[in-house]
Amino acid sequence: LIGDQEAPENADITEKPNADPDVDTAKIISDLDDDTREEEVPETFDSEELLPDWHQFSLHPQLLKSLYSRGFKSPTPIQAASLPLALKDRDVVGIAQT
Repeated sequence: LIGDQEAPENADITEKPNADPDVDTAKIISDLDDDTREEEVPETFDSEELLPDWHQFSLHPQLLKSLYSRGFKSPTPIQAASLPLALKDRDVVGIAQT
């Protein structure tokens, strides 16, 4: 289910979608594996300037600071697609290549 679109009855839900060529999967995995990597959060933290791609979701300031410190500057495509629905109290099921 994406937005108000439902999968057709005969849809093969086990089929994996094609990889998004714009996503640098190796970088995402590297970022997740590097537990010691943290950036210092500036004393004056402007989420709109530092995390413009996350700012649109109106997340709690502490969560934005945590995303910044862990190096997550932009949401992944599935996060960008699912967060608006989840923030409207909609149930979300997503499939993303990992």
